[in-house]
Amino acid sequence: MSNKIRNAMRLALDAELMEYQNIDRKIAVRQMELSIKNIFDLDNYMIEKVGSDKESDLVLYNLGIRKQTIARLFMTFDKEEHEIAYHRWNKGRQWAEIEEIMHMSEPTLRRRKNKMLDRYAKLKGLI
Repeated sequence: MSNKIRNAMRLALDAELMEYQNIDRKIAVRQMELSIKNIFDLDNYMIEKVGSDKESDLVLYNLGIRKQTIARLFMTFDKEEHEIAYHRWNKGRQWAEIEEIMHMSEPTLRRRKNKMLDRYAKLKGLI
């Protein structure tokens, strides 16, 4: 895999992990949508309740898989990686801010970040 492609993949994975802080809310919203979903029938001017099967909903399934995969990723982290992940993906801080907080040089943090994102890509089956 070329460096250009690998860097693009890392950017996409970083963006996906940034959504981690909202994943429980997304799951709860989707479950609520499925449990009280109404369809407006324009022909009959009726509102009917639809009981959708939560187990077969692909959006909910994919959110659950993503949450499990990220949890497995976090279990592989050492203490320093946990702190980096907390600042980046829970607090939404920029990498430059994390360098200052963690007292790390930019190349050191970049190596750690790339290692963490590559591990996530491996868990997802991308590499």
